[in-house]
Amino acid sequence: NKNRGVPQRVELTFDYHDGQLEAAKLVAGPARVIDVTAGRKWGKSHWGVGEMLKQWYLYGDSTPLGWIVSPNYPMSLNMERKLSQIAQPIILKHLKAEHAYILPPGPRTNGVPIRVEIKSAEDPQTLRGPTVGPRLLDEPAQCAEETLDQLRLVGMDSPGSKLLLSGTPAGFNWVYNRIYMKAKWLGRGEIRQGGDPSIAVYVGPSEENCK
Repeated sequence: NKNRGVPQRVELTFDYHDGQLEAAKLVAGPARVIDVTAGRKWGKSHWGVGEMLKQWYLYGDSTPLGWIVSPNYPMSLNMERKLSQIAQPIILKHLKAEHAYILPPGPRTNGVPIRVEIKSAEDPQTLRGPTVGPRLLDEPAQCAEETLDQLRLVGMDSPGSKLLLSGTPAGFNWVYNRIYMKAKWLGRGEIRQGGDPSIAVYVGPSEENCK
């Protein structure tokens, strides 16, 4: 509220290009795991943080804890800066020592403020704890495959929450085998028959880079 220095209503805008809008449609769909693979200038970090925030404030995720996970500590600092930049109008508190941000409650978090923690996947076994809602995995192909399993595990008790992945192409790896080849929803209306309806992927063509 205004007495705490937070405006009653703040509108966050993300200024997506066409490819990011198409990928966002997949997040709004039935899939629980959504992967975006695109070039370095596509805007994956911007898109990922934006879609994560929308999970609470637009789609009504009820779990007030979220994680942003990167392959290593230096890369996690980049994602922390991106979160700070995009969420700046609504940040209530920055817990520097804990690499965490406190944001206003979402419409379905029962008045509980949202906490977003910045994590490193250098040791996937550390990705444990209480039930986690929205999760964003940055550059998944640079992480051990176990990272995916841990992130799915911490979200098991939050069935409506989504796991977002965003990374650059990296050939044939566990992301390709476990995510891309199994996905049902492929973006721009394309559907893979027999695919897993809980998985969606969007591959950004090179012409969408630098937009």
